[in-house]
Amino acid sequence: RRLAADLAFVFRERTQVNLYASYAYGRGLRPHWDDHEMFVFQVAGKKYWRVYSPTEHAPLFHDPAESEQQQLGGPSWEGEVTAGGLLYLPRGYWHVAEGLASESIHLTAGIDCVTGLDLMDWLSRRLRESPAFRENLPRLGTAARQRDHAKKLAVEIKSLLDESLVGRFLTADDRDAPALAGFDGLTGASGATVLR
Repeated sequence: RRLAADLAFVFRERTQVNLYASYAYGRGLRPHWDDHEMFVFQVAGKKYWRVYSPTEHAPLFHDPAESEQQQLGGPSWEGEVTAGGLLYLPRGYWHVAEGLASESIHLTAGIDCVTGLDLMDWLSRRLRESPAFRENLPRLGTAARQRDHAKKLAVEIKSLLDESLVGRFLTADDRDAPALAGFDGLTGASGATVLR
């Protein structure tokens, strides 16, 4: 819990940590990719990893990519990660870990970074305050009436789209982040300093 909280504070993104234990040769999961950034902390023993290049740019959770396993080719990196070791896996990189002769424990920290889709969700919530967006769409109206309504909506959207958009969203996201609550914005629970 402390590791997840510290990583969430440092990266300013939602974070979860899973523990994986194995006691013999074999693998728990088949080759797969994750829709978040990953840090693997090898706590005890060792595991053998194979990492493959992504088959899709910036994949999302519901993307149907499992059938692409046949297209992986050879690994772009493979090797042992031993106790005290750290492995970074960017989002979308295929990977598989195999236990070796002895017991092994590793923690996987998933950093769930916000994307443009999260920004669009935030904009959608902002647009709930707009009278034009609260109105019924003119389904039975003439084509001219529908065009006029579309222009009115476009004006509302354009009023929110400027060069400060990403910064405003990230500031709002930080303000709502539970991991940052209780911190003064500079130093987290572990004493780590965030460079801005």
